[in-house]
Amino acid sequence: MKRLCITCIGILVCSMASATAELPVKVLMPGGVFHGDEIKHEGGDGWWGLVREGDGFALRETRVTLTRANDPIVDNEGEKTGKNIVCDLEGEVLYLFKGGVAFKAGAVQTINATTQFLFPGEHVELRFKHPDSGRDQQWTYYAAGVATGAKGIGLIEGYTLAITDQPEGSQASHQALYSVKELDTRYGEGGASLLWVGDLDRDGKPDLLMNLSDHYNVMNVTLFLSSLAKNRAMLEKAGELITTGC
Repeated sequence: MKRLCITCIGILVCSMASATAELPVKVLMPGGVFHGDEIKHEGGDGWWGLVREGDGFALRETRVTLTRANDPIVDNEGEKTGKNIVCDLEGEVLYLFKGGVAFKAGAVQTINATTQFLFPGEHVELRFKHPDSGRDQQWTYYAAGVATGAKGIGLIEGYTLAITDQPEGSQASHQALYSVKELDTRYGEGGASLLWVGDLDRDGKPDLLMNLSDHYNVMNVTLFLSSLAKNRAMLEKAGELITTGC
């Protein structure tokens, strides 16, 4: 979503492209004007919106329309290099997905829908029920690293976000999702965070949406899906959308 700022301190990143190979799931965010070169995907049919419905969320199939729009950060009057993303769903649509897995319409089991940044030693318990057996399950999402200053005003060395499960009668699995050599938290902005957790692919295990940016002016919405996990991993990176503000 477009983020406007009056003053930008430090080096301004105006455009960022993914350095990874093409990922199976396309990801978009509706309801805002983006820098035109950040939106690599086409609109059309076959998109799925994650929609807030009542106290929960649902996946609904939708058509996405991309239109040219004035980008107030880089465009002069009359220029339209930006792209506006619109879908035909009503209500609050958080994200849009296409491809990779067979998304299905209906309510989505949601485990956590609160944006959270974790300091080393903090964790979030992700409790959920398997849709077939109804059995209670639990994963733990946690942060590790060494803080060199007071909480919230210093540097964190070796900052890592990871996830582990707690299976009955078997050895727990651990997987690092994000790691950076040094994270600066002195200005209260930036830092990877958890955006949403739920079962998007309906395999009975959590899927994660995270912002994997360590810069206040960049957002890297990254989708991890459990159904695509390989080699005993718990999750697989399935899609991302990288955008900048000013």
